Amino acid sequence: MSAASPPSGLTSPRASRLRQGLAGCSAPRTTRRDEAKTLRSTDPIRILGDALRAGGLLDEVAEADLRAAVTARIDAAYDFGRNSPYPAASEALQHVFAQ
Repeated sequence: MSAASPPSGLTSPRASRLRQGLAGCSAPRTTRRDEAKTLRSTDPIRILGDALRAGGLLDEVAEADLRAAVTARIDAAYDFGRNSPYPAASEALQHVFAQ
């Protein structure tokens, strides 16, 4: 089974791994496609981008720079998490449940 095409701007290897992990859900394929189409049509980030482009506040260069900066932050956060040591067993559930 192949993953659906990536949302615009999510092209980093980490985002690709995220999509691959989500692609294995058990919902019927048509449902996922219909839901993805609906979500894309109401995506607030896309709608804001369209409005900014229409108002002349966002051009292709600025959008590419913004997407690169966001991807770099996502990659840095991913690397931080993957390279962090596991917590001690006694600390594993701290800050997960109210005490």
